Amino acid sequence: METRINRLFAGEERAFWLPMSRVIAFEREAGCSIFALFYALGENLGAAESGDMVLIGASDARLKQCHSLISNALIGAGESEQEARDLIQTYCFPARPAIHDAALAFQILRAAIYGIQLPEGSKKKADDATLSPS
Repeated sequence: METRINRLFAGEERAFWLPMSRVIAFEREAGCSIFALFYALGENLGAAESGDMVLIGASDARLKQCHSLISNALIGAGESEQEARDLIQTYCFPARPAIHDAALAFQILRAAIYGIQLPEGSKKKADDATLSPS
């Protein structure tokens, strides 16, 4: 199982990951646990026939929490804090519909909480990544 996901964001494929240090940072910033935000988003998000995420009810989730989560997941995956902040300010609501931010936050949380199954052979072996000494 993997807890890192890749999604199209800000015009390119980007990695999102919440190691424990970023979970703690998010929970301090947002004033709620990752589980509380996951529940608040999950109970009110649904998928339309087109596959788009839609709100199916009122949610206690706040955009500020979603943006904090996305930012912390970008940092966890290797972006600098400044770059993550700039990406949020440039590409999240109001630059795009808020539902996209909520959906991305939910996907990041689902991967962190439940993990995702990667297709067999999609992970490079550690041996392939090491260089042989000359």
